[in-house]
Amino acid sequence: MNSIKRNGVDIQVAFTLASSRLHAKNLIETGADVPAEVVATKPGMKLIVRHYTKQALVRIAHRLVRAARPVTRPLLFRLRNYFTSTLRQEMLEEFTKLQKIQYQQHQQIVLEFQRLANSAKIQTRLSQKIFSGQHSLESLQQQLDRIEQKCPGVDRQPAVDSPQGEPRPLLDKPEVKVHEK
Repeated sequence: MNSIKRNGVDIQVAFTLASSRLHAKNLIETGADVPAEVVATKPGMKLIVRHYTKQALVRIAHRLVRAARPVTRPLLFRLRNYFTSTLRQEMLEEFTKLQKIQYQQHQQIVLEFQRLANSAKIQTRLSQKIFSGQHSLESLQQQLDRIEQKCPGVDRQPAVDSPQGEPRPLLDKPEVKVHEK
């Protein structure tokens, strides 16, 4: 593929002809006699025979390869399959192992996402309960205030004594403090 195929004259012959022609041209310009061998230089018979022999052998080789191709292709195909069957089997086994590993990793990721989703749901439920619990404490405080206003005769401490945000202590029950976050 890196060689250049030549169908013409051999490179050695081409260089000798070119150099002899240049030499003859210099001799003509100076006015000297040009030798007869320089003027009518032809490649040797040996080079011509080698060139035509090479061309004939290349043609014969191409025809032989073309004729042998229908016979050798199936044989070479089967031979290739025979030598690569163990390698192909090993590759398929490795591929199935990789698929199993990938499936396991996928399952782990799915389980982790489900766990995170469940924890997020639990967090939202807890936060809703906390907020609803705070709201119910406030509504209970308001109901207690209304009850105190409606019930005369019950000795209770005045509303000014209790700090804001804490429920008023009842007289009959022990004091309970509610801490808000």
